[in-house]
Amino acid sequence: MRGLGARTICRRLNEQQKPAKRGGKWHPTTAARIIDPAAREAARVRSAFDRAQKKEETRRTRASKILSSSVR
Repeated sequence: MRGLGARTICRRLNEQQKPAKRGGKWHPTTAARIIDPAAREAARVRSAFDRAQKKEETRRTRASKILSSSVR
């Protein structure tokens, strides 16, 4: 599939019913991450940042609940 774009690769893989990593359909972003190491690294960094943000939000929510219940 050399020289093809991510959308074309995904379309062909889906037509051939080749499952993606988690058993679903292929998406252009997934193919781009596999093809391009820079895109893969950017996705990894973005994912780590998103996880850290979610963890901080959970931490703040828990702290808020604890503090509001102890004030009563």
